[in-house]
Amino acid sequence: DTSSRSTPQARETRFTHAGGERDGRYPRSDRSATMGADDEATQLADAAKLPWDDRFKHSFWKARVVAYECVVKEAKLSQEIASSACLKAFGECAKNAAGDANANALDFGLDALNAFLAVADEDYVRTHSAGILANVVAKGMGGRPKTVDRATETCMLLLELECGDAVVDALLKGSAHKVPKLALACVEAMRISVKEFGTPAVVPPKPILKGIAPLFDSKDAKVRGAAKDLTVELTRWLGHDAVRRDLIEKMRGTMQAEVQAAAEAIEIGRAVRQRLTRKEQANPPPDTAGVDAMDVDGGDGAVVVATDAAPRLPDAYEFADPESILDKLEKQPKDKETPKFWDAVNSAKWKERLDAMTRLKELADAPRLASGDYGDVARALKKIVTKDANIACVGEACAAAGALAKGLRKEWTREAKVLLPGMLDKLKDKNSSVVQKNQDALLEFSKHCFSLADVADDILAALAHKMPKVPQQTLLWIATAAREMKTKTTATTAQRALLPGVIKCVDAANPDVRAAALDAVAGLARAGGGYKSVAR
Repeated sequence: DTSSRSTPQARETRFTHAGGERDGRYPRSDRSATMGADDEATQLADAAKLPWDDRFKHSFWKARVVAYECVVKEAKLSQEIASSACLKAFGECAKNAAGDANANALDFGLDALNAFLAVADEDYVRTHSAGILANVVAKGMGGRPKTVDRATETCMLLLELECGDAVVDALLKGSAHKVPKLALACVEAMRISVKEFGTPAVVPPKPILKGIAPLFDSKDAKVRGAAKDLTVELTRWLGHDAVRRDLIEKMRGTMQAEVQAAAEAIEIGRAVRQRLTRKEQANPPPDTAGVDAMDVDGGDGAVVVATDAAPRLPDAYEFADPESILDKLEKQPKDKETPKFWDAVNSAKWKERLDAMTRLKELADAPRLASGDYGDVARALKKIVTKDANIACVGEACAAAGALAKGLRKEWTREAKVLLPGMLDKLKDKNSSVVQKNQDALLEFSKHCFSLADVADDILAALAHKMPKVPQQTLLWIATAAREMKTKTTATTAQRALLPGVIKCVDAANPDVRAAALDAVAGLARAGGGYKSVAR
């Protein structure tokens, strides 16, 4: 009777026929499970008697889990690794835990690793970080979402222990993995690293800037999107100039527009670190002591730096590779009808001269330029600035000179001094665009190539110029340059060299010159520590 098979009574009959009464006996499947549970308990009990290193490498994954749980407990109780046999043994097996072959055990292994790293020191991670990170990336970043979260936190803890280079290197390798899921997790971990710890303070920017451009052409849309988000985060910390050459200019037009739109929605240069390194937690550095409040009560234990001060953008020059441009000036432009640079500089056609200056400015517009013999370039610029009748050419030559100063720094000092007298004289130009480009270039000179005291003779000559606009604009440059002075000694030297000439301008007949002179005096006074420094 088929209808009786589905009744409880029928199932009870089949059950008793299969192997027993209902008074405590089990069907074979349950009996096998009981035997398996007994066997498992025996294995776990036997494993608990083994030395710690054998327990961490046990063939039974549940035995490893029990050992990993012991690490978490020990890490909460111990102040240092040396005081615990469990932690000492785990330290030698940590990379195995980070790459446990069992998915369930891997989660426990990463928990143990993260608890262990909370009490580890820099000496330990210097020796073991490479092996740990290789497995964290290969296994953890390719795992389940919660596993990826644990692996990401491992990277954060290693950053706390100042393993920035190792973490970035491992994540960059992972970002190139053929499995999109793993690559995506690594790119996202890099973005979180930059957001949490900042760059270049803890996370080294240079390898990221040089390494993620291929991701813009990834076949996986999520990987491309993560690379775009990482670029925006880098822009928040480093500014447009630092990411433009290496990243933005290597994107396709649509992605460029998206990044530009996203960058406009953030406050560049005002990024605030969310976590500090272990050393910084113990002794907050000056720039984070505006980190006066370290909120460790944010739910996830993160250190939140509370400050209203706006951090300055880091100098892209410090982590950029030098770009060589002198050889490019010798090459024929892609447009065969366009003359070579040196032919165009001496051309009778103003449009060709302008194109040459624009090309030079664009080539020089890099964070860092390779050193070389720029004497001919400086002489060509001087000729345009002092003798060219076309204001567009003059303005573009000034802009090119400023770009070269910014990219070459001290390497451009000699050339900057060659250009300075003619550029100061050109401040008399009636065209406001030319004057502004000239002022911008002069400021790059004083920031990167020489101090005002180094060129005092040229400045004093400009202050005595018969055309009022020259001393007025020169005084405005002095006032602006004074704000950029980094040391009191530099300011004091500039005061001794320039104040006599500046004070004379305070009594000038032209009101614009008088006003600019007062600004210059105030600027030099502030740079020197206050008005007492100039009162004498």
